[in-house]
Amino acid sequence: VSAFGGNEINQWYVNGGIYCSFLVLALHSLGIGTCIFQWAYDKSKEKELRKLANIRENEEIIIVVGIGKYEEKISVPIGCRKRIEEISYKF
Repeated sequence: VSAFGGNEINQWYVNGGIYCSFLVLALHSLGIGTCIFQWAYDKSKEKELRKLANIRENEEIIIVVGIGKYEEKISVPIGCRKRIEEISYKF
């Protein structure tokens, strides 16, 4: 948090989200399963996690990622993608 200037309010959440996205994609490319959980704020749990993981007070916990092995056989939902013309605009 202290690395950001006064005009970068909550920027650490944006940067953390981008980092997390690439982290889970990199893990997936190695065959490692992930599950992203939103950090639900709980002051007592936060203190516990900060102590366990040695997280300084000038750092924010923004997300939790579960990491593990995929099952041998999995099923995933598939969504239909919209055509690019339906979601893009020319200015």
